[in-house]
Amino acid sequence: MAQVILSSQPLASLDLPTDPSAWAEWLRQMAHALRETLLSRREGARVVAGAGFGRARVLAQLAERTMRVLHEAGFDTRSATLATTTIEAYTFGFVIEEQAEPPPTSQEALDFLATQFPMLAAAIKGRETITEVEQFDWGLQVIIQVLQMRHQNGRLARVVDSRDVQR
Repeated sequence: MAQVILSSQPLASLDLPTDPSAWAEWLRQMAHALRETLLSRREGARVVAGAGFGRARVLAQLAERTMRVLHEAGFDTRSATLATTTIEAYTFGFVIEEQAEPPPTSQEALDFLATQFPMLAAAIKGRETITEVEQFDWGLQVIIQVLQMRHQNGRLARVVDSRDVQR
């Protein structure tokens, strides 16, 4: 089933960039295409995430293509791999949340949340003014901007770990 989901449009029609410097825009397009593809089926993200590379060869092909795009743009193998898995994990997680039960919208539920969790209640109310695509793109842009900064600063191979934070 995962193979069928991932073989559908728009993911299947995503071409590789002709210019290696267009990697950031391609990465954005790929993530949006993956999101749309996963949303095309009920529980699509859960089905594909549970399949892994063995049962979803298209997922392995997508990861390979993404790492190749990043590698051709100057990312080393480790950084291309970490960037790919980060974008894919973000996309899968976002879609799983989108396909889950929506947050409460009744005034009674919001009033209860406001007394116990005022920040959460305000966040739910504030989400009424932004689409799910805009929410997804906001997080995606944060990830891509960090990748761009690391790429421009030549710090692709170095990954911050817990020892760096403690210093």
